Amino acid sequence: MRKTVTIIGLILYAVLALPAPALADQAAPACPLQAEYVVEMTDTKLLGWNEEEAHLGSFQASIPAGTYELTLASWDDHSAKPDQDHNQPNEIWYLATHGVDSEIVHSPTTSDLPGGQDLLVSSVGAITLSSQVEALTAHHGFFDAYNPNSVVPLCAGFSTLAVEALPTVAALPVQVVAPPVAPEVPVETSSRGIVADIAPAAQPTGVMGIQAQLVELPYTGFHPGMAAAGLMAIALGAGLLRVGGRATTVR
Repeated sequence: MRKTVTIIGLILYAVLALPAPALADQAAPACPLQAEYVVEMTDTKLLGWNEEEAHLGSFQASIPAGTYELTLASWDDHSAKPDQDHNQPNEIWYLATHGVDSEIVHSPTTSDLPGGQDLLVSSVGAITLSSQVEALTAHHGFFDAYNPNSVVPLCAGFSTLAVEALPTVAALPVQVVAPPVAPEVPVETSSRGIVADIAPAAQPTGVMGIQAQLVELPYTGFHPGMAAAGLMAIALGAGLLRVGGRATTVR
């Protein structure tokens, strides 16, 4: 009896000591993106711990030049590896677009695929394609020699962004400005035919910076100075006559 119990115990120990069978890898889902141009790429994982496995592609595409909102779908079977949780905090990647001969532009990296979910849809913003895209490649966004940070670049979606029209500026009326015209200098002709400028003209500079200015006034037939001199002469003559009369009377 004791021998039987010992054998059963050994069998149970052996069974319990065996490692639990790993859950089978889940198949990648269909691409969940809805966009004007959707490119389904791969269900193979990018691994960030060596150069050989950090790149995938190229994947055929046909996307015209333009400006697009780019959306990327990341996937990893976290639900089949519940013990992994956040042991891989950099499951990120970016997309490179290629024309006929060379790379056109590459996108920003995605956000990290959280350990508690299998699928992540990330809008990485606007991307401008200067020429027709013929192919895409996927690149891991983080290098770690000891941690693969595995992530599947499932697919990419390009949605056309409308370019806002520039505001129209109304044409302003053209103003034609005439050159300034020099004002006419008024003139006055006297009875003697002498013409005098009413507005003084620029005069040459004299000695020591003193400007001489000679202006002939128009003749009007009556001069105040001459009239005063005549009145004084008349008054003086009248005075002399009165003095002379008094002297005659005294005699």
